[in-house]
Amino acid sequence: MDHQLSLAPGDEADLEKGQVGNLVNADLAFGPESTPTLRAGASTFLAPVEGTPNKARCTAALSSRHDTSEIVSQVERSWVCVSTVEGKVAGVRIIKAPGVGSAKLVIAYVIWP
Repeated sequence: MDHQLSLAPGDEADLEKGQVGNLVNADLAFGPESTPTLRAGASTFLAPVEGTPNKARCTAALSSRHDTSEIVSQVERSWVCVSTVEGKVAGVRIIKAPGVGSAKLVIAYVIWP
């Protein structure tokens, strides 16, 4: 994995810049709902994929699916492709879901140009 981020409930993430917080051009967000949810940014989409993705697989998945959210427990230990604000494609994997002792969501990701 190229990058890793830790998000608290309500945090947004810019994958290219590796920034977390309240962002203008967020690629995804960790929703504040009681059921932990990964949310797409305002102009981005999510698409879960089976197995380890590459740019071609993610591009294909994103051309057929335009999910705006994923329940963390349903995509934990699998990959979610993300179309970024900057027009790139990313593969995101949940490393650690929120639970006892930590409300944070830890993700690892790779971005393809």
